[in-house]
Amino acid sequence: MDQTNSTNIMQVNNIKNEIESVMLEHNSNTPTNNSDVVMTPPALLIPANTENRIKKVRTKKMKKLSDDQIRMNHVSSEKRRRELVREIYDELVTLVPDLQKNENRSELIIYLKTINYLSWLYRKNRMLRTKIMEEHPSEINKITQNLIWKLKEKN
Repeated sequence: MDQTNSTNIMQVNNIKNEIESVMLEHNSNTPTNNSDVVMTPPALLIPANTENRIKKVRTKKMKKLSDDQIRMNHVSSEKRRRELVREIYDELVTLVPDLQKNENRSELIIYLKTINYLSWLYRKNRMLRTKIMEEHPSEINKITQNLIWKLKEKN
């Protein structure tokens, strides 16, 4: 048993002794009808196997990879992340009509044109639903919820 564990066990035993003395004082001051009954507050009860629950001090981790391997892993994972982001932007370029594959584009331009396109789609959806309701008023209840798009309110 190493020094820290034995020190921890001694501390736990000291705390147990202090609690037991407090409980004895409490029991002697507590009036009871039956002298065989010992009143102990439940919060002061300590499990018998407390010594086994002492948190062990962590040893310093051994490096499994060299510094070069760690750096190479970081570089490769960052490269994969950038490729994924690039693929997502390329997908947006194919979906948004205002974006052209051959134009020089920044993230900001992609965001702005995507927002403009989505806003246009929401307006167009609202316009088409209104037109359907005007031309076929008896069919209003047949408009499914997935056809109704609503923009979130700006705060």
